[in-house]
Amino acid sequence: MNIFVCIKQVPDTAQPVKISPDGTALTIDGVEMVINPYDEYAIEEALRIKEKLGRGLVTLVTVGPARCQKALRSGLALGADEAVHLMDPVFEGSDQLGIARILAAFLKTQQYGLILTGKQAVDDDTAMVPQALASLLGLPILNAAQLGLDAATVGAAGVKVKLRKLAYPEAKRGGTKMLQGDKAAQVGEAVRILREELKIV
Repeated sequence: MNIFVCIKQVPDTAQPVKISPDGTALTIDGVEMVINPYDEYAIEEALRIKEKLGRGLVTLVTVGPARCQKALRSGLALGADEAVHLMDPVFEGSDQLGIARILAAFLKTQQYGLILTGKQAVDDDTAMVPQALASLLGLPILNAAQLGLDAATVGAAGVKVKLRKLAYPEAKRGGTKMLQGDKAAQVGEAVRILREELKIV
């Protein structure tokens, strides 16, 4: 069975990201990029299915710039057999529907038995690509080649929704208090803070 796993390279969520000066995008310069964690689960499931069947081919597919090759190499290191990188300047700026169109155009040229994706990407959290891909391929869903795509439907030209502004969440307030005195005095002061200031006890 040929199993295709669609993956996305995303910023490592363990690192802080910055918002661009105009407030419309994330700045990923200097941020470690990794395989979307949910897509790693899909790779693992594909490998389990292949092992259970005793045969098959697991192929990774991603859409994006040259830096996405790192994600494909990481996926191959996890055990995938092949990787396909769909890359073209016209794809830059594609929204989720545009990405699904690109993936669908490629997958229509392939013989597949199963297509797996992560449930969503941790950078945008829209969970739209899997559903759109299934719809474009006419398949049921459980929750660089010339592809003949119309430039008006992918890339920035195909995006119908514009992001107006991003904002940082409000910083958490609080701090650390160093308690003085012996252990008994420290315990008494800690209880007082919990009861009177924080009103937890």
